[in-house]
Amino acid sequence: MLKYFKNNGFQKALRSHTNYQYSRPAATYNTGDSIAIMASVRDKSQVQSFVTGLRSAQVHVLFYDHKKPAKGEDTTVAADTYTAAQVQWSGVPTGEVVEVFLQREYDRLYYLSFDMPQCQYYIYRLLKVRLSIGPLLSDCDHSFDLNIELKNEDISTLIKEVKKGIAHLTGM
Repeated sequence: MLKYFKNNGFQKALRSHTNYQYSRPAATYNTGDSIAIMASVRDKSQVQSFVTGLRSAQVHVLFYDHKKPAKGEDTTVAADTYTAAQVQWSGVPTGEVVEVFLQREYDRLYYLSFDMPQCQYYIYRLLKVRLSIGPLLSDCDHSFDLNIELKNEDISTLIKEVKKGIAHLTGM
């Protein structure tokens, strides 16, 4: 019963957001002026290395930290990160970092994680993005524009395959 109310609250929050009815323009593969990256904070160093190699005017990264800080623990996080403490009981993420990330329009989204918790799905669903690239997620009922199927869940392999996908789409 609690799960029903949680899901109902999540769906209501999703539908009430201003970005919910966003109609995506046609994907243009050769533009990459604005790139969004969503990833887990566990893979931060590898993702940051990937970002430095991108030739793009603007790259915006949003990391999610699955851990909720313990009482009395330092709750300071990096400016590009939101934590489980910033997620409402219904699964809706809150905070300035999330709102700023959702306000922008992006040419591409690179989803660099092997799971998509409800709070990440909320952001993914509301992003204004032309083209999304990410791993094939077996536990989710949606897909990206370009799904990358991997035999094992290794972030460095995923990043290599994303690079290949970008090169194939852009001809670079």
